Amino acid sequence: MSDPLATLLDVQTCPSCQAFEPAGSHQCFECGSFHGGAILSNEPPPPEEGEETPHMPEDLLMYSLNPHSKIITEKFESSEQAVTPWKGGGTRFNIEDPMEESE
Repeated sequence: MSDPLATLLDVQTCPSCQAFEPAGSHQCFECGSFHGGAILSNEPPPPEEGEETPHMPEDLLMYSLNPHSKIITEKFESSEQAVTPWKGGGTRFNIEDPMEESE
């Protein structure tokens, strides 16, 4: 006569919902929670592929505490054509005194 508990030798229970699942599985089939040490191992992540941004050397004079040091002005690449002035509309939202329309 075989032992009926032998069917539970390759079975583990989920720590969250206590459902039976095959031993060695990392995700519960019932509740979907992840468990197991293999997923949470301390291995370093794989290196990311892609372009590295060139390291710009920092100008340490900008952080100087010397009161006689000159202030460094920054220049940014921008175009004045990219900025358009806003025209029209108003910011008065009074109900009693409606804004008159200009012709």
